[in-house]
Amino acid sequence: MVAEPGAPPPIILVGVVGAGMFLAMPVIAAALTASGLSDAEVGTFSSVQLACVTAGCLVNLWLGPRMDARRIALLALAVLLAMDLASAWISVHSLFIAVRALAGVAGGVAISIATATLARTRAADRNFGWFLFCQIAFQMLATWQLPRVVAQFGAPGVFLAFVALDTVALLLIVRSFPSVARTSGRTAAGRNTPRDWLYCALVLLSILCFFTAVGSFWTFVGRIGEQNVGLSASAVGSGLSLAAFGGLAGAILPALLGARFGRALPITLAAAALFGGLQLMSRAAGLLEFVTAAALFSFGWFLIYPYQLGVLSSLDKDGRPFIASAALTGAGLGIGPMIVVPLLPTKGLAASFSVALTSVIVSAVLVLLVISASRSSARVRGSVP
Repeated sequence: MVAEPGAPPPIILVGVVGAGMFLAMPVIAAALTASGLSDAEVGTFSSVQLACVTAGCLVNLWLGPRMDARRIALLALAVLLAMDLASAWISVHSLFIAVRALAGVAGGVAISIATATLARTRAADRNFGWFLFCQIAFQMLATWQLPRVVAQFGAPGVFLAFVALDTVALLLIVRSFPSVARTSGRTAAGRNTPRDWLYCALVLLSILCFFTAVGSFWTFVGRIGEQNVGLSASAVGSGLSLAAFGGLAGAILPALLGARFGRALPITLAAAALFGGLQLMSRAAGLLEFVTAAALFSFGWFLIYPYQLGVLSSLDKDGRPFIASAALTGAGLGIGPMIVVPLLPTKGLAASFSVALTSVIVSAVLVLLVISASRSSARVRGSVP
């Protein structure tokens, strides 16, 4: 069943709320540090939150065939609301981490159900573009406003702000979230054939490689700005804030154009922007080059991902590969730094560029091969009487 045209706004809100803690992580980490937590404790909080978001995406593989999308979204947001409310008052660190782990799982479920439901909408590429656009907009708003909340109410104010957001999302989806039957068996076309599974697996591998590139570069971009380019910490922060507009531009293109020009062309353009941004950053010698390189990378990042999801949406009749795609984003973001860190003693920050460039190329080649192969298969089937 295809979700009705008016469905995307509440679906997108569910996904943004699920990803909200990750999107606002720099501000939240600073607030927790100011509240008295050590760097190690804040690092544990961040790691647990991200790992459990990925786990939540996998949990939805089990929930999807058993509950409709609306009920899953309601359950995920209800748990998020309860955990965010508890987080504002808990002072015991171990209990706080346990609560944030449950919140992370609920957030992962919310992200994956939103992604899987958007895959069923008409013009999925366009809706994925809006989804990413809203994530960037939320990130910019959170970076701007949450420090004011922290200054007024301390770290608990952050979690109370998220309680308010959770409440708004819950009220909205009670009224208008699309009633889509199940996340598996997502269309009348039935389940995936072995060929469909092969193509979906290659696209999933492409997504994993892409986020490995993001993790291997974006994790170290601050250090690159300070050590390689010679910028101050404040200049790096300002530069990355300006570079976010590149991400907005990248996300708005699929939101406005959808698949009007196909998917191969924008994916190629995005890969070129990613490659160019990495090459320019490796040679950057000042703030302008740093901002331009980061903006190019952000542009490619938020342009390629909606079209990767669009390719997967066009191939996946079962629904499970699409739910799994959300888990791979967190996995790739974690794998990237894991590959780079052991290389730092011998290669320095150049390892970040090497891993990111290789991953971008592999990601683009895989998804473009799938597009080409699926077109060939469709032509062959069309020629059969």
